[in-house]
Amino acid sequence: MGKPIQDEVRIAELKARFSEYLRIVRRGKEIVIKDRETPVARLAPLETPNPVMGSIPASRSMARVEKMLRSARRQPTLPPGVLDKVIEENKRDVYEKWIGGELT
Repeated sequence: MGKPIQDEVRIAELKARFSEYLRIVRRGKEIVIKDRETPVARLAPLETPNPVMGSIPASRSMARVEKMLRSARRQPTLPPGVLDKVIEENKRDVYEKWIGGELT
């Protein structure tokens, strides 16, 4: 386990652990970047264009989601032609009611 992430970071440390610092910035925290002991820049999150539509961090990796989808039970499928038969019967029922004068 490495050093804990700080509010201030030297350039070499930032380069070595850039992804970790970027995750912290995405959560809204600013990081001051130092050249030796001199602050030279600030890594800060961008303002959300629409604060109402914020982002929600992922709770699972895509690999985990794909694994869950593969293991999920599939919905039973209808045998071929069953849906067509049901649609035809429905059309016939509506047509017979219309011809029989039940629909006005």
